[in-house]
Amino acid sequence: MALIWFFASLCSSTIQHSCATEGLEGSSVLVLGSGGLVGSALVPELTKSGYKVLEVRNRFDKDLRRQRSLSIFDKQKIKFCFFLACEGGRASFPEQLTTRYNEMIYSNVIPYLERRKIPFFFSSSSLSQNQSAFGRVKNMGEQLVSESQNGKVLRFWDVFGNERIWSDSHVLVDCIYHCVKNGIALLNVDENERRQMVHATDLATTIIHLMHEFQNLSLITDVSSGRWLTFRDLRGVVEAMRFEGKVCKVFFAGSTTTRNEMEPDRNNMYIVPGDLSQRLREVKHFHEQVLVGSLTPYVSIITTMRNDNYNEIRDRYFRSHVSMCSQVKRSRLAAELIVVEYNPLRNELPIRLMYPFVPEEAGCRLRVITIPPELHDGNVPFLEFVAKNVGARRARGEFLLFTNADDIIPYTVLSWISRGQLENGTVYRAGIFLDFYTDDLDAQSIIEVCDTGSLARTLCLRDSICPLDNNDPRLQNIKDFFIGDFSIIHRHLFMESRGYMEVPQNTHVETGHLLYINNNWHLKNVFFDDTVCHQHHDREGRPAAPLIPGADDT
Repeated sequence: MALIWFFASLCSSTIQHSCATEGLEGSSVLVLGSGGLVGSALVPELTKSGYKVLEVRNRFDKDLRRQRSLSIFDKQKIKFCFFLACEGGRASFPEQLTTRYNEMIYSNVIPYLERRKIPFFFSSSSLSQNQSAFGRVKNMGEQLVSESQNGKVLRFWDVFGNERIWSDSHVLVDCIYHCVKNGIALLNVDENERRQMVHATDLATTIIHLMHEFQNLSLITDVSSGRWLTFRDLRGVVEAMRFEGKVCKVFFAGSTTTRNEMEPDRNNMYIVPGDLSQRLREVKHFHEQVLVGSLTPYVSIITTMRNDNYNEIRDRYFRSHVSMCSQVKRSRLAAELIVVEYNPLRNELPIRLMYPFVPEEAGCRLRVITIPPELHDGNVPFLEFVAKNVGARRARGEFLLFTNADDIIPYTVLSWISRGQLENGTVYRAGIFLDFYTDDLDAQSIIEVCDTGSLARTLCLRDSICPLDNNDPRLQNIKDFFIGDFSIIHRHLFMESRGYMEVPQNTHVETGHLLYINNNWHLKNVFFDDTVCHQHHDREGRPAAPLIPGADDT
């Protein structure tokens, strides 16, 4: 049955509600991956059409990699499911994790939907025949759905929408953002490369209609605009717009990669109606609003230190800050970096003079907040959590990320944060299992060692593929070691809890604070798979964390 052009003529906006509610009264629709670009557009459209929506936003909402993760829905009457969830898959995400994580999701979700006889759409991609990690996991999903009794595949073609700029933003959204910000955009694509662009909201209304055509669809249906456009064509559309009354100049840097996008199956294809120019104007307005609010960063990254060089902290902080700047820039995280200098020594350089060139060199700005000796009271020269409270009070970010001055945060963590899916009422934490020597490493090497080591630990914890000693007692009680070196909390909640206890102690205060606010505000604590890397130093008789293999100095 040829379905091309069908939706554009059948479901106009005037009859969309009636054709969307037939046969599903009193039931729920489950959306897996509702925090993503398509899911975040789909849920409001379903709600607008009168559906009760059950959702799993992301792995911190419900971790679909875990067995029985969907059991919370066992008593719910679910008539349909949109299976949009996908882990990783981006060029920047480790291929091993992309494959393994999605295998785990498929092995849990598809049998659950089959057992409950819930019809579902699996969201695939026009890149499913591509040999990238993303293409392979989507192809794997298509094969599994083809063996199911209740599933069908929708292949989406190049979806864009109103999304934050992050490490894997859509190239068209990236173009509009730079036009709004700078009046000029340089795209890392070939101008002759062609795409079929679909806006996420238009796609959402289309697939709601397709839900009611489920029985009439073939196993795989391509969902697309049906119109090929080159980036040269798209440049004309963008340059026809006005950015503060001026034309945005768009240039192309070319690309070293080929998408290998197939042709849609025109016998099993739904056309998504939409006005590209209008949707790009909406993206433009979205980023105008984002940039108006750019004085409020998404995340404030707060560290504390004293200029006394305790355990060579000056060098370790320098390496940490340069690495952090590089990772923030790479992940495109909207962040400010704050260091609170507590009770500085008068006969030593202040931090703002100690590292005067770091912000410019690394491409990010450092705010130094100094608590002078006159305000210090007590025998302990450095009160870490008093300093963190000061940093929090002066932070501008929506969320606060507390870490230590000698830690390195892996790219996979910052990249996930940059997607903008952090939620108030949830505390995000990461462990510190990995020590490594950094004395002889430059900033790029430090980043590579941490990213590789953090990945190794993730594989160890998830798959028992352990390059380190699996008998390490820290691994037997993991949550006790998510302490002090990394936590994220919404700024308003932190202020409402009145901050950390201000006691002359620098260990376990954070855990006590989180237990306190968890008991009083019923927070949800979630944990990144990835671990924060700690620069090795003497611990005055206390045991060190395990060293990253190959990273020691022997």
